[in-house]
Amino acid sequence: MFDIDMDDYNDIRACCKDANICNRCWPFMTIAIKVIDNILRSDFGFEHILWVYSGRRGVHCWVSDPRAKVLTVEGRSAILSWISDLSGGIKSKRVNLSQELHPTLNSKMHDVDDCTMRFWNQSLRHEY
Repeated sequence: MFDIDMDDYNDIRACCKDANICNRCWPFMTIAIKVIDNILRSDFGFEHILWVYSGRRGVHCWVSDPRAKVLTVEGRSAILSWISDLSGGIKSKRVNLSQELHPTLNSKMHDVDDCTMRFWNQSLRHEY
């Protein structure tokens, strides 16, 4: 299971903080879900992936492929490390918009729909 919490975006959200979530916050989660889903499918070959609202401050990703179920702590950590390295090696789990995207991560953005990207380009990118 992977966990994406809204408070990971506190440094770039202008609307809410901590566990508070409004309609302006959800595109952050949508982008994260689509990009991570693409990474898990294309880079690791997972097929059985379910995203669910955690009920509080974010979303959980459940991967139920047989080989995912037997991953060790080290194996799960390696996947998380790969994703973190793509996003600039953010050790604090916080989102950082001050740097260019890694080319591999940039290629994953094709799954982010036009509506979400318009939100990003028009509303958010100019604020940060």
